[in-house]
This record gives sequence, structure tokens and C-alpha cells, in this order.
Amino acid sequence: MNMKMLISAVLLLSINSYAEDKADTDSLPGPSLATPALWPIAPNVFTCSLTNVSSHDHKIRIRIINGNGKEVNDSHKIFLKAKHTKGLDIVGTHDGGYMYCEFSVDGHKDEFRGVAKMYRPDGSDFIAVSAE
Repeated sequence: MNMKMLISAVLLLSINSYAEDKADTDSLPGPSLATPALWPIAPNVFTCSLTNVSSHDHKIRIRIINGNGKEVNDSHKIFLKAKHTKGLDIVGTHDGGYMYCEFSVDGHKDEFRGVAKMYRPDGSDFIAVSAE
């Protein structure tokens, strides 16, 4: 094996190892919850919030997905303390479009409450739907 092939093999293995590590950092072994889709139009804000109603800290991931199935915002894997809430938001597009929340958790679904919210920047016209 010449030096170029050896270096190429090492780089390929390193890249593959990095990709596997990155995927592992964002995946969680537990179930997912999802909300129904809402249609935010700018300047309306779309927010995904997850509350840990258990007495234990958990790892979670919050993602906002558009109507085409494309992830538009991602918290990546984060810790959520017991009895605390974390959220992720995005401003709607000028033409509007469907968006929904996906919550991945490392516990049981009944230990969490998820919601998608849409509201105007001044806080009026509030809409919320629960995750299942």
C-alpha cells in the first residue's frame, strides 16, 4: 500500500467515525412526540416547548419541521431538568407554510408535555396545540 492510499484510508475512517459520533450525539433511545401542524406567517412566531413533568432530569431534542419534511430549527440533544421547560422558536415565512414540532426524549412519553404555539410578536392572537 503506498502512502497516498494509506492517508486516504485513514481520512475516510476518520470522517466515518466523526459522522457516527455526530449522529449518536443527537439520537435518543426513547420515543418521540409530535404536534399537529400550524401555518405561521411572518411576523408571527412559531414555538415548540417541552416540559419535563417527572422528578428526574432527562436528555431531549426539539426540532421544528416544515411541511416538506425539512428540519428548519434543531436544539440538538440538551438536558431538561425535572419540572422545567425548554423551547425553540422561529419566525414564520412571508408566504406562510406548515410547521410542526417533533420532540425526542430519553424517558417515557407520559413524563413530558409538548406544545406548538403560534402568536404575534406583541403576544396577541395566541394559538396552541398539544403533542401526542
